[in-house]
Amino acid sequence: MYTKNKDEIKRKKVVRVINRHPHFFGLLSMAMVMNTLAKPCDFTSDLSKDEKEETKKEVVTFVEGAKEPTIKIGEVAPYKYQEVKLSDLYFPSSAFNNYDEKIATDIKNGDYSSFTDNVNRKVLFNQQLKEAEARIEAEKEAKRIYEENHKYELLRDKILQKYNLTLEQFNVIKGIVIAESQWHSYEDAYAVINTLFNRINSSVWVDYINRVVGANNGVSLYGQGICPGQFTVYASGKYVKYMNESPNTNPGVRAIYDFLSEDRPQLLHNTIAFLGHGYKTPYPSRNYTSRGNNYGIPVADNEYISLDFDMISEQEVEFKARDAEAYCTHVQDFIDQGMNEEQAVATVNSMIDQQQDQSRTLSK
Repeated sequence: MYTKNKDEIKRKKVVRVINRHPHFFGLLSMAMVMNTLAKPCDFTSDLSKDEKEETKKEVVTFVEGAKEPTIKIGEVAPYKYQEVKLSDLYFPSSAFNNYDEKIATDIKNGDYSSFTDNVNRKVLFNQQLKEAEARIEAEKEAKRIYEENHKYELLRDKILQKYNLTLEQFNVIKGIVIAESQWHSYEDAYAVINTLFNRINSSVWVDYINRVVGANNGVSLYGQGICPGQFTVYASGKYVKYMNESPNTNPGVRAIYDFLSEDRPQLLHNTIAFLGHGYKTPYPSRNYTSRGNNYGIPVADNEYISLDFDMISEQEVEFKARDAEAYCTHVQDFIDQGMNEEQAVATVNSMIDQQQDQSRTLSK
């Protein structure tokens, strides 16, 4: 083991090696600062704190005990490194620890061959790491594009699970909401699905639906939607033609997805009833669009089953509506030009990405 008064001699020797191999400096200093070499090779004992900080590098991923450096990709979560301590950069086996001691001994004796061989291996590992990082970035980008182009399919699955619905039941709800709201109106469809949600959160309406439709139907959006005497579009069958409307082309459907996919629903109102445009309500009411429904009869404070929701302003819903209407219009334009819906969605999303990239570039 080297003694304290020989630290400066050791350091000068290593500096000479670094000067001979300047491109190895990052890897060597990274190992030195994190004390990954054997203790006799602690070359940083008299470096200042700032000097040590300058030599630090990013944490890398390494499979402990492997014979060759191996990148661990996607074991815990896809498209992501599993980060470990930098000390694992050097193999922790006793054989390798002995090799660290050999490097220290060789340097002490003026022989840098084992040290150079070791650093060469680290350079190769660093190259492999960069290639793996590039692959991971490409995978992350591919994942982002897929999720962007299939956003509403993923949200639909989340909604089915959250509200305990089958796909058929969800499509029925979709059809009812679109048939009951102003055509292609984000705001009015948002207000209708909001009404359905208020009913499954009202103890009075839950008890009523349980008696009329059957047990456990009161807390179901589907049970509330199909209850006799409630939604005329269900009784008449008008809802059927809207069951397969897409959130990529119909802003009203987009509103349904946006409302139901929130972890905490964003309520526009707290009422449980509405009548169509032009009908006089027997209760105080208001509408949210020029030809939309008239909404009234608030849920009483003592009726709420859960307060796990937030309120959203009309202005915020209007802002969402503008975005939805513009997006759906662009998608429909490309469909009219001969694209299928998936191609049209991918094209519009690509255009949006390009505009955002240009905006970021201009802002720099």
